[in-house]
Amino acid sequence: MKKKLKLFVTIASFCFVVFMFCFGVYAAINVNYNISGTVSYNVEKAYVEITTKIFKDANKYNQSSLKTQVDNLQNKNFTEIQNLHGQPVLQFEPYNSLLETGTSSASNININYNDAFTYYIVINIKNLSSSVDIDITLQNTSANMQDVNSITYLTANLTNIKKTNNGENVIIAYCLDDATKSVNVDFNYDLTVSLSTSGNLVSITGAEAYAVDGGQELLQVQDGEKIKVKSKLYLILVGMEPTVSSNNINWDMTVGEIEIIDYSQPDGMPGPGSYSIKVLKDGDLLASGVQNNTDLSSVFSCIMIDISTDCTINVDVTFDSGFVEVPLNSRT
Repeated sequence: MKKKLKLFVTIASFCFVVFMFCFGVYAAINVNYNISGTVSYNVEKAYVEITTKIFKDANKYNQSSLKTQVDNLQNKNFTEIQNLHGQPVLQFEPYNSLLETGTSSASNININYNDAFTYYIVINIKNLSSSVDIDITLQNTSANMQDVNSITYLTANLTNIKKTNNGENVIIAYCLDDATKSVNVDFNYDLTVSLSTSGNLVSITGAEAYAVDGGQELLQVQDGEKIKVKSKLYLILVGMEPTVSSNNINWDMTVGEIEIIDYSQPDGMPGPGSYSIKVLKDGDLLASGVQNNTDLSSVFSCIMIDISTDCTINVDVTFDSGFVEVPLNSRT
């Protein structure tokens, strides 16, 4: 009798263990991971191209090692990232704020931990303007991220970003924390791209081209275009060449309420050289500048001025009958 009882208890225990194992497997395969969301692009007065791609990684990381992985990806282009993690699992059409093409968000991003432990949302921002720097901020604006069941990492904001071929990456990383725990979360991030906060905002009308802060590239000015200037602004005001000898070139130009006084070139016809000017307001000297066409042909006439505040520059250049204006596209 005792042997029968012992056998019964053994069989019952075995059945209980099998039941618990099966229940555990059933529970495990019924864990649901649902993490999805949107990255919205907010572009303020800047010309940029934004491209977002999502990559997966089969490895699982802690907070420190996840940061190391992201830092390693931040300076890589998309081809280099693909060499590490394969083709993106999702990618979005580039958004171009200059051409106004594409969509200003990356929506319906899905983090599927059934396929991989880790996901990288890589957002590449290219500054399309040589004349201004941009600032880039990425902010988590999700309503509730308390139960995200993920180790996350977000790259730091970027400032004073210049035009480069590869642009700059900002990255959002998600890595599964507890594989036995379900999660159902929607996330939202705001990507803001704006003109760099270091410098002064200058609006230009009437000039033809400009370079800023020692830059070598001369860019065509759109009427009323706003640019960011840290210290110096170099303007091509008008193209002219002499028909007869003349000493007088008169400038009617204002920087806000600041008047740049008329001046005369002392040595006759326009040509290479530097010529001093003065900036006055109510008769008081505020700044000095240089009219310089040393490294340009004689049909250019240019001016460099110091910029120390936000301002609007309106240019109306006049010259006497000894000169004729030369169109920009016919200059040498």
